[in-house]
Amino acid sequence: MILVTCRGRANVMGKMVERHDILPIDSYAMASQTPKLYAIFVPNQNVFTLELIRQSRVFCVNIVEGHAASIEFCKRMPGEHVDKFKESDFIPTECESIDCLRIDQAKEWIECEFLEERTLGDHVMIVGTIRKEHQ
Repeated sequence: MILVTCRGRANVMGKMVERHDILPIDSYAMASQTPKLYAIFVPNQNVFTLELIRQSRVFCVNIVEGHAASIEFCKRMPGEHVDKFKESDFIPTECESIDCLRIDQAKEWIECEFLEERTLGDHVMIVGTIRKEHQ
C-alpha cells in the first residue's frame, strides 16, 4: 500500500497550526526518469492533505506492507482533528532530504519536493521532484 506523509501549517478551526498527515492513495506513478519525477493523485475531497503539501512544498511516498488496521484507520479519519501517528501503529521518522515525516515501518520510501499540480476530474495530480529514494 502507498501512504503519503506530509507536514506543514494548516488552518484548523480558524487557527494556523503545525500538523502532519498520513493519506493512503490508490493512484501514483513514476512520471519521469530524467529528471526523476513522481506523481501522486489525491482525491479532491482531501483538502487538508492538499493544503499541507501546497504549503510545505514537500511530501513522502511510503511503501508499506501489512498494518491493515492502521491503514484502514488512516483512510477513515480526517487528519485535521486526529494525529494519525499517535492513533495508529505507524512510527514517525524524519526524512533525510526534506522537512517531512516518513513512516519508519516503510520498506521503501521516496522523498519528493513539490513541482506542480493539476486538477484532473475528481483528483489532483501532484508531481514532485525526487530528492531521495530508499529501496
